[in-house]
Amino acid sequence: MKKLYCSTACLILLFSQASFSKVNIAKIEKLRGIVTVLSPGALHARKAVRGDQLVADSSIVTKPRSFVKVLYNDGSTVNLGPKSKIILVEMQKDTGVGVISLLKGKIRASIKKRKSGQRKTKNKFFVKTRSAALGVRGTSFQITYNPENDATSLLTFEGKVAMVKVDDRIIEKQIQEVATDEERQVRDEQLQKIKDDWQSHKISAKNLDKILDANETVEVKPGQYAGVIEGLKKTSLPVKISPKQYTVLYYNKDFQKVRKGNVKTLLKQADQAAPLEGLNDKETGDFAPRAGGFLDANSGLYIPPKNTSKLNKKLQVYEAKSIGSVEESTGKYIAPVGLKLDAKQGFVLDKKYLAGEGQIDKANLLVMKESLNQTLATDVILKGSPIAPSIHALTYPELFQKDTLTYSFRPHDSVWHLNKVESSDVAAKSMEGHEQVIHKFEWHQVTDGNWQVSTSFSLKNSDQYKFDTDGFYNIYSDSHYGETLYGLGISLNYLMSIGSLLQFELSVDQDNYVAYYYDSSDMSYYLELEKIALLKVMASYQKRFLHFKRFFMDVNIGLGVAKSKEQGHFEIKPQFLSHLKLGFNYWLGRSYTLRLGLWTSYQTGKVEGAVVPATISREDGGAEFNMSFIF
Repeated sequence: MKKLYCSTACLILLFSQASFSKVNIAKIEKLRGIVTVLSPGALHARKAVRGDQLVADSSIVTKPRSFVKVLYNDGSTVNLGPKSKIILVEMQKDTGVGVISLLKGKIRASIKKRKSGQRKTKNKFFVKTRSAALGVRGTSFQITYNPENDATSLLTFEGKVAMVKVDDRIIEKQIQEVATDEERQVRDEQLQKIKDDWQSHKISAKNLDKILDANETVEVKPGQYAGVIEGLKKTSLPVKISPKQYTVLYYNKDFQKVRKGNVKTLLKQADQAAPLEGLNDKETGDFAPRAGGFLDANSGLYIPPKNTSKLNKKLQVYEAKSIGSVEESTGKYIAPVGLKLDAKQGFVLDKKYLAGEGQIDKANLLVMKESLNQTLATDVILKGSPIAPSIHALTYPELFQKDTLTYSFRPHDSVWHLNKVESSDVAAKSMEGHEQVIHKFEWHQVTDGNWQVSTSFSLKNSDQYKFDTDGFYNIYSDSHYGETLYGLGISLNYLMSIGSLLQFELSVDQDNYVAYYYDSSDMSYYLELEKIALLKVMASYQKRFLHFKRFFMDVNIGLGVAKSKEQGHFEIKPQFLSHLKLGFNYWLGRSYTLRLGLWTSYQTGKVEGAVVPATISREDGGAEFNMSFIF
């Protein structure tokens, strides 16, 4: 018994000596609530107090409504939020490189730049979770890890932070230098050790540095979020969060509250490389949510704005409306009333709210829940379903926030009907136009409101005509045709909804007009053709329907008038205009769309003056091929 006691005492002494022999790398500078520290070799955690010295491999745990600030020897700080746990893995003396393992919760860190005399390395600090590795180069940032859904979220405040999703594939791909000249068995054993170190949070800064050299690594700049979610193939591309939330979180360094005066001026955010409206690419695995959303630090999820949201042109983010709100004093995300955000299911009904509010329209809450989960893309980021193609038909609100150049090719036929001459027995005649082609170029300009300006230029041939000249009708010798016709237009498009527009167009279009001409010298009737430019005003309604992934159809119905015009023998009275267009649209790529359509138009009115009075009408119809470039 005495020998057993001595052996136990010796073991305890050895563990104590091993622990005390480690160099202090940091200390607890500030804390709030209940915080515990487990030193390496110790069997039980102790309650932390201000001034506690910390060595490598120390672990720190915070309870609810608690907080601790860890100050490293080089002046870097790591603030640990409520219900969180970290391990201070190491701090290298020669390089000043530190490693932290975040097991759960959130940290806010400010890493000092390297001291003179220290060996230079690519990254000054590393943070790892079970799903991600992050490399820091002297900066300020916030990281959240939720073990419930294995989600890691990063928000950068200053500098740049590199981030990559880590799994066995990445480790095997990046750790290629390990035992390259040794036998496969030895190499595999060392690779397995690195994998084990990753799982046990003991991986070194050297190997983390290699892992972060992966092609999948993204670089997150100030004001941007990037995340690792189980359903995504790799780290989401960095996007800007809500400027308001970013500003509040920037000043909320100790996870408590900020003064209202600090958030009056929104902080500047770095421009993002990913498309503002988002990206979801099946082939590459690239995923980026819509810019301007809210970051939920508890679940580790990012809630993007809806596809009906408007782009703030100045801030270059979409407005985050109808997706919840942000607590102004803390920056905390608050779900819409009646819902709550679950880490694994997305938005769900708030049972406590439902139980205490009496008569509630549950059907509307269910509709809101489904809409928000669709916006959140829960099928992709939470359920791990295959990523849908990134190419999707942009909505009208999205198109209003981009410039679009469109080329239209319209082969068509036309028929002019010249009705019976008034107060005479002259028969009705007609003129047919065949193999006619209109080439039209349009520029839809970017806007940040509900109105969009478009300009257009068109040209068409006019030499394929067949005249009804039976009987005593001939073509008048002074007729002009066979020349290229031109058109200019400007339009205002008004955004009615996500899938409908009102269009008001003012244009000047040249066209060939036919009429009767009576020559008193030989007492004969002739058909006369003249090229005339008319001022036209059109109002039309355009609606999308039958959406299916990249495909949708649209219909456009329009009514208008053309101003009267006198030219040569012609005096054209006001004309009534109408058109009907049906289109089949397909999104070829993120910036290219194809549209195949059918269209018909109708025009009618009177011609008078030196020309024998008559009524005219025109029918046009044909196909339409559109190619658009969106930028």
